[in-house]
Amino acid sequence: MDELIKRLLEGETHLLPKVISLLEKDPNQAVSFLSSIDLDIRRKAYTIGITGPPGAGKSTLISELVKYFDDAKTKIGVILCDPTSPESGGAILGDRIRLQDSFLNPNIFVRSIPNYRADGGISPLVGVVTSLLAACDYEVVLVESVGVGQNEFDLACISDILIVALVPESGDSVQIMKSGLMELGDIYVINKSDRVGSIEMQKVVKSQVIMNFHDSSWKPPVILTQAQTSGGIEDLYKSIVMYKEKKMNSSEILLKKERNKVAEFKMILRNMITAYLSDKNTDLVEISAVVEAVNNNKKAPYVAAYEVFNDLFIKKKIN
Repeated sequence: MDELIKRLLEGETHLLPKVISLLEKDPNQAVSFLSSIDLDIRRKAYTIGITGPPGAGKSTLISELVKYFDDAKTKIGVILCDPTSPESGGAILGDRIRLQDSFLNPNIFVRSIPNYRADGGISPLVGVVTSLLAACDYEVVLVESVGVGQNEFDLACISDILIVALVPESGDSVQIMKSGLMELGDIYVINKSDRVGSIEMQKVVKSQVIMNFHDSSWKPPVILTQAQTSGGIEDLYKSIVMYKEKKMNSSEILLKKERNKVAEFKMILRNMITAYLSDKNTDLVEISAVVEAVNNNKKAPYVAAYEVFNDLFIKKKIN
């Protein structure tokens, strides 16, 4: 592995898929890699997160955005966090289904990464792969999350800029107003804007932006796009560039980056705990008896969860 990393960093970027596969299979390799590099190297890559509900056209937006970065001679990596296959453990959707025009371009790297059933929709390895791409001189990394929910918070903590993609059918104004999405986005996109209700949706989102960002130096734009015909993509690209130029080295962003490091640590730890307590591990000695008690209705799920948490973390901390 060390030799592969060395060759990769010397310019043999065709090794990227193989190295990432090894990192996916063995967390120890990820630890070894991160321990061998300057952690500040990750800052070399500008990370753009894209989130939104299923069907919002996030992948199509990315495929169109990539063209603009490529035209600007920007070396770009794309990480697609996909649902995990219950059979193989790999990404269900897969990178070959999307962005097919990019595969032969040496300045564009596309990779699907399974989210390993992470409750936030973001693979714990995204930060590792971003560091790897940055070390290979990729200037921009686009990250697409799985669906929407907890993941907008997780994606925000690893991104320099967060784009929220919505569609006219994303929900009524009450649901939009209640969503944490309306507090986290740096740019909002109403995609598939040829559909009925897009203008009304834009008005609702703009009203929330005014309310939530009234004291911010950056007022997130709300852009109408129609990704399949490239409509509005140039405006989206220009907004990304403008945000980067205005905010990249501001004290506000530097403080956000420091907070995000801790948030990313908590996200990864939470997902590791979730994986440890997954169904495949319920036969572990520490858990199996409690699970059996729950199945036999002898113990309430809350009580069982509390006992397992207490045994695994609280008692060990005291000891």
